[in-house]
Amino acid sequence: RRFDELRKHYPVRREFHRTNVTLPKNQERLQRLLSEIGFMEFSEEA
Repeated sequence: RRFDELRKHYPVRREFHRTNVTLPKNQERLQRLLSEIGFMEFSEEA
């Protein structure tokens, strides 16, 4: 019961390495910065 209460109010945990980021073309610097904080999957806008 106590565990369920803790789990219900636990903050969302973002896992950047599992998040796909779509960037405009020619954003190598931004991609590099995002990689440094843990983002790993990138694609370009169509």
